Amino acid sequence: MASGTIVHQNNGPVARRPVHDATQDIGNPPPILDDGAFGVLSQTIIPSTTIRWILPARIRNPIHNDVIFISESFIQLREFLPARHLATLPERLDMGCRILAARIISYVDATPFIEQVFKQEEREGDDSKLGLPSQILVLTLDCCEIAFVYAEDIAPNRIRFKIGKWKLPADVSCLGQYGKHLAVDSKSCTLAVSPACGQLGIIRLKTFSELREEISAYDANRTEVFAPLKEQRFVQVDGLILRVEFLLCSSTVQPKTVLALLISKNEATYVYLYSWGEKAPLTTAKLENCGPHRLPDKDRMPLLMIPSNHNASFTLVTESGLTVYDDVLSSDYRKIHVEIPQTFPSNFVSSRRSPLWVQWAKPCRHSEYLKTHDDFYLVREDGRLEYFEIMHNTPSKVQNGGEIGSIKISVDSAFAIIESPPYHGGDLCVAGGDMTDGAVCHMMARMPLDQFQTITNLAPLRDMLILDPKSRDEDAHRIFVCAGKGEGHAAVAEIRRGLEARISLLVEQEDSFAVTGLWVLPETICDPLTMLISYPLHTLAVCINLQKAALETADEGLARQGLQLSCQTLALAVIKESLIVQVTRLAITVLSAVPKVSSIAREHANRPVFIASISLDNMLIATATMVNDVFKVQLTSIDVDDTSISINDCSTAYSIMEEPSSILLANVGGARLLIIGTIIGSVHILAIEQDQGLRHILRNPITTLFSHVEASAICSLVLLTDPALGSPALACGTRNGWLLNLTITPNLTNDPQELQAETAQHMGQTSVQLTSDPEDAAAAVLVCGSDVHRLCYTRSAGAATFKVLRIWFTDVAQPEFRQPEISAVAALYRHPDSGMNHLEATLVCVTRDDLLVSSLSLESSIVPQRMLLSGDPHKMVHVKGLNKLAVAITQTKLIADRAPDRPARRIIRPGIQLLDPDHRGSSSPHEQVVLLGQAGSRITSLISWTAVHDEKNVEMIVVGLCIDGPDTAHCDGRIVYLTVAKDGQQNGDLEIEIKRSVRLVGAPVYSLALYGQSSLVVCAGTDLFLQSLDLVTRNWSRSTRYALPSPAVSLYVSEHFIYATTARHSLKVFEVQGGELKLRAQETKTRDAIRDATHFVGTDKGGLLAVASNKGGRVLGYSKQEQDGFALLFDARFPVPINCLRDHGKGGSITTTGQRYYGSTQDGALYQFTVLSRREWEFLNFIAGLTWKKPAVESKVKRKSSSTQRKERKKPRPPDMHINGDHIADLLHSGPCKLRHLLEEPPRPRLPGQESLSPDQKFRELSALGEPLFGASDDPVLAASRWMQRLVSNTT
Repeated sequence: MASGTIVHQNNGPVARRPVHDATQDIGNPPPILDDGAFGVLSQTIIPSTTIRWILPARIRNPIHNDVIFISESFIQLREFLPARHLATLPERLDMGCRILAARIISYVDATPFIEQVFKQEEREGDDSKLGLPSQILVLTLDCCEIAFVYAEDIAPNRIRFKIGKWKLPADVSCLGQYGKHLAVDSKSCTLAVSPACGQLGIIRLKTFSELREEISAYDANRTEVFAPLKEQRFVQVDGLILRVEFLLCSSTVQPKTVLALLISKNEATYVYLYSWGEKAPLTTAKLENCGPHRLPDKDRMPLLMIPSNHNASFTLVTESGLTVYDDVLSSDYRKIHVEIPQTFPSNFVSSRRSPLWVQWAKPCRHSEYLKTHDDFYLVREDGRLEYFEIMHNTPSKVQNGGEIGSIKISVDSAFAIIESPPYHGGDLCVAGGDMTDGAVCHMMARMPLDQFQTITNLAPLRDMLILDPKSRDEDAHRIFVCAGKGEGHAAVAEIRRGLEARISLLVEQEDSFAVTGLWVLPETICDPLTMLISYPLHTLAVCINLQKAALETADEGLARQGLQLSCQTLALAVIKESLIVQVTRLAITVLSAVPKVSSIAREHANRPVFIASISLDNMLIATATMVNDVFKVQLTSIDVDDTSISINDCSTAYSIMEEPSSILLANVGGARLLIIGTIIGSVHILAIEQDQGLRHILRNPITTLFSHVEASAICSLVLLTDPALGSPALACGTRNGWLLNLTITPNLTNDPQELQAETAQHMGQTSVQLTSDPEDAAAAVLVCGSDVHRLCYTRSAGAATFKVLRIWFTDVAQPEFRQPEISAVAALYRHPDSGMNHLEATLVCVTRDDLLVSSLSLESSIVPQRMLLSGDPHKMVHVKGLNKLAVAITQTKLIADRAPDRPARRIIRPGIQLLDPDHRGSSSPHEQVVLLGQAGSRITSLISWTAVHDEKNVEMIVVGLCIDGPDTAHCDGRIVYLTVAKDGQQNGDLEIEIKRSVRLVGAPVYSLALYGQSSLVVCAGTDLFLQSLDLVTRNWSRSTRYALPSPAVSLYVSEHFIYATTARHSLKVFEVQGGELKLRAQETKTRDAIRDATHFVGTDKGGLLAVASNKGGRVLGYSKQEQDGFALLFDARFPVPINCLRDHGKGGSITTTGQRYYGSTQDGALYQFTVLSRREWEFLNFIAGLTWKKPAVESKVKRKSSSTQRKERKKPRPPDMHINGDHIADLLHSGPCKLRHLLEEPPRPRLPGQESLSPDQKFRELSALGEPLFGASDDPVLAASRWMQRLVSNTT
């Protein structure tokens, strides 16, 4: 049968019709692009969380303590801040292919930071002002390219990567994985690159001065930014190349470069040494006469090779120990071997051997110390750390500094030591987890490891579940994944997007539920982190010592200085870093930190005051009180000179009939305004005249501005401003849980002309409290109920809007830390000298019982909420009737051997563990676990089944097992039926009972699916059959078996059809007729490891079947054609295979099809797929043609006349139907400006056969393609940007 043919089997004769193969791009004609055809838009929700290497490198600027995280195909920059936090910068550089190796080129010595900066200034001057890096990242790619990368700052907390690429010559680029080995010499003058065998490339680099001139003359129109290469040479090598490293040559008579190769051949390993003069041509490179040196058998297969600071020396690390090879350029070189005792930790269950040493790193030490010492850390794959000192002036050479401790994670090659911030001491360890979370630790001599940060890793991600939002106020679906491996790491994680707040201190505070206000005093005024906490009857001053994690009362000291602590504080502010202004219900107090200026306090003329606001810019205070049943608002000014402070009422108080519930002093343009929110839900705006009088301008009820919002008291007001966004925004929080966005538009006299309603968002059922950010005028903290958010005034697709980001609290010591019940109080604080104003702030909150201090990241990220498991998770289902997650786990039990030097025996059993997705407290990972089957069995499939019997719902979990036998080719299978019900104890526990267990001899169960209300589709071995239950008689019946060519690894049921994806023979479609399975369609093209057929979407003209391939990294979309046939629509390709696809659910998409999916990869990446109609795909394909060199399908326009244009488009191939949504999101990052610039660009050279469009033609094309999507518009660029922004921003 021909490849790419689907066979339709009906009751009549067999009909054959050619269709389009999912894996063959050429030769099979794609479907015709008509109204029913569509494509797919993919977006990255979470990039891969797997880290391959971690490299400390200042590739931006010497002043930034940057660390590079290198994943499978992209890099991301993080900066270590003085407050002991590794902050992530939002930009990442996707290389488009696999990264094979990475090294750093340094133009300053590898010495501590202070020495680096000093030497850089001595040699080159202040290059940081020129945007020149002190180091450059070198990458080798599997597309036979070498990439040179550095970054530059373009805005606060924003960077731009600059990259130069160099292709290997054609005569060597055919070798597989050329670039597996990469080395850089200590002076960063030469690179060495090689594949696993056969050849060695030596490349000389340009000097820093030459490179500086090239970078300074950078032309934005050039594809490649710079090329540091100067000279190259390729050498043939006989044997398998194990390691490549440059060695230091300290000869001052004839300075030369020495390159060492470890080569394995003829069952032996040799050290080959190449050398040449530092300034001599590379053609003079030759083998040293002293070699090659044959290594002893114990060093024949080293784990690591560490170059030394000493002359021609290096260290080899093996399983049994390490060997120092000293002065290998001489024929009588020395070898010193040190044994490292092997241990078998009880928590290391990956194998029966001792864990291996996987990575090394050298700490930062002073240059004088490095002349005689060569220190390094070794990390083992179970997380054990050891420190070694190589002392070259002693005979023994090696001194074991002792075991540092264990970081309690699994480690591979992602490990680095970075310089500790000043005044902290010690070294900092950054390790990326291998199938566990990573860690950042502080290491001090004779002190235990201090882990203060966790690096999220979701790998291995084995399954995914999509649940509906918990409440109507949440518009995003909940995503749960099976993540991690091993005790303390295996968990079900809920994927949450927002800002991470890492708890640094949590102390008990009495009566914290009654707190009405919280303020942090700056360090220039008081001791570090001194706070005022306001209660209804008094104010409490406390001082927090973060180092000792202690809370101390500071009432006596501040009261002595003049602060009023005997009554409630309504407002507090710090003016000019020397004055503290406090407003209580009874008085105004101004506290001075300048000795020659006395503090002052004055009682209110009309008291008690119940609301107050302070303006730092205008030195004004607004207070509200009630006099004779009339509400009055009084302005008070603070006058300061060199010797005195005075407090004066400005004018007659302003009377208002409505009770004020919030007031705000603000500057809008050139006008000073007083904004009042009232208890009945009205906004009053008053102008402050030159004589400090108040003049009423306008009044707007919120019900008039927002017709769908019910009237409620306005309990908080914040003015958010950003000069780049135009008019300021007034954020109003109401008592019934609404966040209102109002724009104040001034007229020519600077008076507000109107309040314009922008957006209204329902945050919850309780009042919305807003607190301004003292360092960011465009941001605020929002508290609603127990949830805390950060509110940002930003621009989206050309429109100013609010961006609300949820704040999630995490605790390093508790991986499954649940969100605390936050009271309606929060305060932001930044250390004045921390240099972290754009990356991090300190967030202080009050919970119902505690005072909480945390480090808040100001960049949005994924913050998973973990629920720990008692075994490694594999599959997961949602038991809807009980709102529980049923997780299939593999539990490993260790039985210790009597001999301490032998590993423990392992017993592995499968089981089911139940979790509550909404549980807010800590739970034991061993609760609600049911073990199934015998040791060695594996759970292969899991479904939830709600059976209806006697008008009652019976919740069942059906488990498919593969039972290992002595002959692995003939394993047995088992189907286990579990019932789950609530017990009668009212304690939340569940009763789990095994109702039925069926053993299938010689037929392991591969997949299960629910069909209808009382039937199951089962694939056991290569047989597919239907098993039905009569709920009345409780009898089971089984259909005739259908023999598949290979086991079905996935089953999906949609309407009347059953879709089976087999392990080797792709897709088959069945229909149930008369209780039997009838084959309706099949694709006969053999495909390796098809994993999931997850969804079939029904439409008027057919549907979509999404298929993920476990080999090749593709997502295939099929369309149901006439006579039940299927045609391939799109073929989306990814660097890592998609192992799980799930339906997004109903709604949430603005596309015509309205269908979205989630996909995940085993390395922790998460994608979203949006199905596109023909018109949507055509429009986005046109945008792709503007952004990249070649669009998916080029449009050819025949211009017969100026009024009509006939377009003849090439028929797209399935890979062309895939649109990369990440590129669209990057295009919209700065609003419509970049898109408008691309449209206005003059025609640029295209590939042969492609036609360039003029700016007028591109604008007409944009309008024509976009009008069916977003209608006719006077500004189609702005309309297109807003439509695309809604499309790509609709992610979790």
